[in-house]
Amino acid sequence: MGPDTRAAPDEVASFLARLTGLLLRSSGEGAALIERTVRHTARALGAEASVLLVPDGAALTVATPGASRTVTLRGVPEVFRLDQVVALKPLVQDVQAGRIGVAEADRRLAAIETSGPPYPWWLKLLGVVLFTLGFAPLMQATWYEIGATAVLGTVAAVLAAAATRLALRPDRPPRLVLLLPGFFTLTVGSLGMRGLTTLAGGYVIEGFRDLLKLVTIVTAIAVGLVLGAVLAQPAVTSPSAEGG
Repeated sequence: MGPDTRAAPDEVASFLARLTGLLLRSSGEGAALIERTVRHTARALGAEASVLLVPDGAALTVATPGASRTVTLRGVPEVFRLDQVVALKPLVQDVQAGRIGVAEADRRLAAIETSGPPYPWWLKLLGVVLFTLGFAPLMQATWYEIGATAVLGTVAAVLAAAATRLALRPDRPPRLVLLLPGFFTLTVGSLGMRGLTTLAGGYVIEGFRDLLKLVTIVTAIAVGLVLGAVLAQPAVTSPSAEGG
């Protein structure tokens, strides 16, 4: 057993709930990894945990000798920060190896959650623009394509910077709302720009073919978002815990 064999059940449940919440918001690796990480971490702290994952949340049950806690969490993958993901992995490894207790683990987890971005907003804006400029020649190596991509990349970068700053406000809109315009700009938007450029150059068939692909992809994405919103269960507005 690690140093937290005698840790209070509430402390263990609270730490595992915060860990699960951060994994929900920052994991792009699938539900199985979240469940396995939480379960192994709980065992290292002398508890047993089970996680029931749904599209917009999770139900975490933590069982310790003589007590059981169930916590309902709400969280969906967001535009997560890689520095937090990188810092979280050594923390989980230290807990599972028994090198730190629940108090130290909770302190380090709080430091990860409250840490500021490693780079200023203007540097991230510049990075997005440079990425789009490097990506543009792969689509169509013309100066018009590069110039148009620079403009669209700047728009996407501004949206990304705005999403990061609004994330610091408790009444912020979901960051995915600001991500979607940038997503369309850098993916299917590039396909549409190529279609318009090709059409303006006199290649009617190729231009309309790219525009048809654009309409098809945008329609498929829109239908998927609407179906997901309709089929998803109502979200729990606030975490709750109950003793068992």
